[in-house]
Amino acid sequence: MHSSDPGGALWIPRPFPGHCRSGLMMTNLARNLARIALVGAGGSHPATLAAVEGALARVSPETPVTVVDMSLFDRRGVARYEGFKSEVLRLRPADFGLREIFRTAGPNLIISGGARRFEQMIDAFGKLLEEQSVGAMLICHSRGFPEQAMIAAASRAGLKVAQIDEGPFSMPVRPATAPEFSNRKQKLVFGGLRRLGLVPRRDLIGGKVDRFFITSPGRGRVALERGLDPAKLAVVPCPRFDALAALREKWRDRVRASETKRVLFLHQPFRADRKLDRAEADRAELLLMHGLSELAQKRPIRLGIRMHPRSDEAERARVADRFSPLADVLALSDGTSLTDDLISADGFVGFYSSALLEAAVCGAPVAAVRLKAESFAQHDEAIKAANLSELGLAVFEEAPALAAFLDDKLGSGEMAPPTALIEEQIGDVRLHGSDEVARQLMALLQGR
Repeated sequence: MHSSDPGGALWIPRPFPGHCRSGLMMTNLARNLARIALVGAGGSHPATLAAVEGALARVSPETPVTVVDMSLFDRRGVARYEGFKSEVLRLRPADFGLREIFRTAGPNLIISGGARRFEQMIDAFGKLLEEQSVGAMLICHSRGFPEQAMIAAASRAGLKVAQIDEGPFSMPVRPATAPEFSNRKQKLVFGGLRRLGLVPRRDLIGGKVDRFFITSPGRGRVALERGLDPAKLAVVPCPRFDALAALREKWRDRVRASETKRVLFLHQPFRADRKLDRAEADRAELLLMHGLSELAQKRPIRLGIRMHPRSDEAERARVADRFSPLADVLALSDGTSLTDDLISADGFVGFYSSALLEAAVCGAPVAAVRLKAESFAQHDEAIKAANLSELGLAVFEEAPALAAFLDDKLGSGEMAPPTALIEEQIGDVRLHGSDEVARQLMALLQGR
C-alpha cells in the first residue's frame, strides 16, 4: 500500500512525529545498511525520483532506498508518489508543528513560530534521517523552508547531500550577490519579519550541498558563472527524460492515417497564479485563438487543450470560454497522461512550458506566442519566455504567421530538434540516462 493518499496510508507507531509509512516493513539487515533518501515535493519530482529509484535498482540493487514525499507542505498542486518499490514516507506539516492555514509553507512557518520552529523542524528531520539510517540524500528543490530544513538536518548529521535540478528552465544555484527575494514588496515584508525572528535565513547558494546534478551543459555553465565550486558540479542526463527517449520513438512511429491534424495547446496557469499581467495573458490567449481559427480555415484540425494540473474549475471554464469560437473541434484533456497526450498530437502550441520543449525534442512542430517581458511579476519567469527564440523554437507575435507556420509544418515530415535547445536546456536524452545519477549517488554514499 502506498501513501500517496493520506486516507489510504498505512499508519504505524513511530518513535517521533512527522511521517507515515507505506510499503512492507524492512528487514533488520536492510536497516543496518546505509541507505539513500530520495526527497521531493510536487511538480516533476515524483517522476524524477521514480527514475532514480529504478536506476539505483539497476546499478546497486543491494542498496536500500527511502522516498520522502514533502508535497503536503505546498498544497498548490497534487503530487502522486505512486508505483515506488521502496518505502514512501509522506510527511505531514502538522506533525512538525506547522499550522496549515495557507497553501504554502512560508506563511505557515511564520505563524507557527518562525525561526524557532524552523530549528525544531531541523531537529525532527535529523531524527527521521537517523532512524532511517540514511547515508546520502538526493533532493529536488531547495528554496522552500521545509526543504531548507531537510538539507540543514542532513548537513548537521554529516550526510552527503546532492541536489538535482528540475529540468528545463530550472537552476538550483543563485549568485551569492543575488537578492533573496525577487521583488520590492517581498523585500519589505519578509525583511521586517526576519528582524522579528519570524523568517529564517535560507542558503540559496548551495553551501550545504555536496553535489549538484545539472541536467544540461548550458545550465552547467551558468551554474559555474554563478560561482558554483566546479568540484560540486556534475552534468548528467535528466532522469525523467529516460521516458522522453522512449516517447520520442513512439511519437515518430505513431499512426498518422487521418488528414485531420490534432493540435494540442499546453495550458499554463500564469494568469490565475498572477505570474503574468492578466491583460497580457488575455492578449496572448486571444492571439493564439485567432491563429488556430485561421489554421482551421486552411486545413481540418482538432484542438486539444491540456489543462495544467493546478487548474481549478473556474480556470477550466474560463479557458473553454476563451476558445469557444473553436468549440466544434475543441476537447479539453481530462485524466489523460502527458505521454498519451503528446503521442496523440501532431503539433503543439503554448507559451513557454517544459512540455513544449519536450514536444520539440520529439521532432514535432511547436509554435509559441511571445509574451512581453515587462508583464511578468518575476524576472526569472520573463527570462524563460524570452529565451525560447534563442533555443531555436518558433515564437510569434501575429496570428496569421502562427497559422501559416503550423499549416506548413503539419504537412511536412518530422522536424529536427533545435541544437540550441538540446545544448542549453534539454541535455542528453537516452534510455537509462538516469544510471549516471545513480552511479554518482553511490559514489557519494561510499565516500562519506
